Amino acid sequence: RPPGRPFPPPAAKEANKSQQQQPYDIYEIQTILPHSGKYASYFVGSRIISNPALHITTRVDPLFFALAHLHHAMTTNNESKSAKGQLLEKWQPWDQALGGIPSPILRALNLDPKLNINGVNQVGQLGHLLDVSDMCGDDLILCKFSEERALKWLVAKFEKSVWALRRRLQEKKRRGVEMSIELKSMQGGSGAFSSSFTVVEEEPKAVSGRIDEKELNGGG
Repeated sequence: RPPGRPFPPPAAKEANKSQQQQPYDIYEIQTILPHSGKYASYFVGSRIISNPALHITTRVDPLFFALAHLHHAMTTNNESKSAKGQLLEKWQPWDQALGGIPSPILRALNLDPKLNINGVNQVGQLGHLLDVSDMCGDDLILCKFSEERALKWLVAKFEKSVWALRRRLQEKKRRGVEMSIELKSMQGGSGAFSSSFTVVEEEPKAVSGRIDEKELNGGG
């Protein structure tokens, strides 16, 4: 501590300590088994991994867990006519509103597990779900659940997912066209394919009993 500078308050110490913690992420783990056979190998970079089970990890936005907790608290407590569920829709102290969220979720949201906060600008991702106010001063941060903010965040997530899926589909079609052109260029050449080698093209898909015109026109 430099001379003449007072010691920081306990809340500020806890907040600074929380900010210095290592990043904490939550992942979903899925296992992919081979379609047939007992053995399988996978290319991982320049390495070949001999393992019939392939494990894929996907990072999950921790805000989904916070939203599920808040929604469960409101619906469960409202059905049982408890006051807590109704309070989540009204202004209440920050630590009281979020007291039931597990500490791993708070850490993944880069928040102090003890819910120490020094201002409304430190709510982080929870600003997508909550209205936050310092109307009573920085020592008493108030918040309430905002359905409008939550729906706006969910719509943005959905639109981003649709964009990613469309881009992936376009990349898959582009690779298929490039591979088809490459194989056709090898026919009758001096490569590993003989002159009698032909590429079997996919049959047009039927949609509602009719042939899709886009498939007949080559996807254009």
